[in-house]
Amino acid sequence: MRPTGSVEFQNLNNETVEVSSFQSFSPPTIFRIGVAWELLDSDDHKLTNSVQLNHPNDNTENVNLGVEYWWNNILALRGGYVSARTEEDFSVGFGLHAPITMADFRLDYAFSNFGRLGNVNRFSLQLQF
Repeated sequence: MRPTGSVEFQNLNNETVEVSSFQSFSPPTIFRIGVAWELLDSDDHKLTNSVQLNHPNDNTENVNLGVEYWWNNILALRGGYVSARTEEDFSVGFGLHAPITMADFRLDYAFSNFGRLGNVNRFSLQLQF
């Protein structure tokens, strides 16, 4: 791909410069393959594991690992890890599922480590009718 058109800007000498020739580049693409499987699946307990391999054309290859445990379809504990990353390498969280008379109530929370960028807390609240 190569952008078309032109752009004008002022340089450090306060002169207006027009640029109409741009470098070509390939668009970012990624090849992903993954699998998930149930390690444990009973009425009271469910344990799911997942692995995903990523091959982007503009970055390093990495592997995503994840695990989720459900107890009585009410409480979920989750964890994940991404290899070959400086930022957002691991995440942990939980989920609550509470069926009420006319709807399903769900609350999810996740904590992610973003390294130099700090920590990120994510909340999700759902009411499904």
